Amino acid sequence: MKKFIYLLGIGITVLLVQFAYGKLVPEKSVSANVIAENSLEKVFQNNNIHKADCEIEGYYYLGEKYYGESGSLELIDKIAERLGVNSEYYYDKYRTDTGTVAVMKKDGKSSELELELITTEYQESQNVIAQRNYLSVSLDIKDSLESGYYYKKLIEKTMKEICREESNVDENINKDEEVTTSIRSRNIYMVIKGKIYGEIDKEQENKIAKGILKSFQAKKIFNGQNDEHMNVYGYTEILQDYVAIGSEKININVAFSYDEQENITYVYIGSPIVNYDY
Repeated sequence: MKKFIYLLGIGITVLLVQFAYGKLVPEKSVSANVIAENSLEKVFQNNNIHKADCEIEGYYYLGEKYYGESGSLELIDKIAERLGVNSEYYYDKYRTDTGTVAVMKKDGKSSELELELITTEYQESQNVIAQRNYLSVSLDIKDSLESGYYYKKLIEKTMKEICREESNVDENINKDEEVTTSIRSRNIYMVIKGKIYGEIDKEQENKIAKGILKSFQAKKIFNGQNDEHMNVYGYTEILQDYVAIGSEKININVAFSYDEQENITYVYIGSPIVNYDY
């Protein structure tokens, strides 16, 4: 029996940005998690980069299906099970000004998983209230490089299946076309976050960025507009997903920031990009 608790004060805004996904086959069949476990691990060790945590966030549109009280729990339970949650988790569902939010949270020894099913209601006609459903997936993994890429792939696979299964499509509409649109109406990001004790100069940042791009056999596309620290964008065929910035494909982003109070330099490796301020 799942344990139900009431979670107060949770708010969320979901930003859905469409971006292209390409199925690209690298010249050498090497998985990203194997690279993270080997060559990327060496880059971290050689540059005294510690505590490599992975943060994965995904946002998905699930259509206009009505779930109700039990349906929300059943959907979250199905997703959680496919992501490997096989024990009790915290669950709650509450109303907002625009609809409802169903939340599950599972804390493990080295990971934290949170799923949110956000339902927004709108006036479809004078007597009809319709709704749209969005799912937010958040997974934080402590002290592991290779696990991040493994779970990113697992989340992508799971949510592709869920989008197909949950799409409520009219029989007169081309289902494959509708489901494809639903699956692409999503974002999934992963950020590996390491830290170096003390402040480093741009020469050291450049050395680290080059080493990371080399690990993924990535081509440097351009630098970001950060005068204080490097912010490098690249592209590799080893990673299947990408975002388009102008006419360029981007699927790996290396960035740096320095915290004066902690005296720590943070190293971020985003796939396809670092999707938050740092």
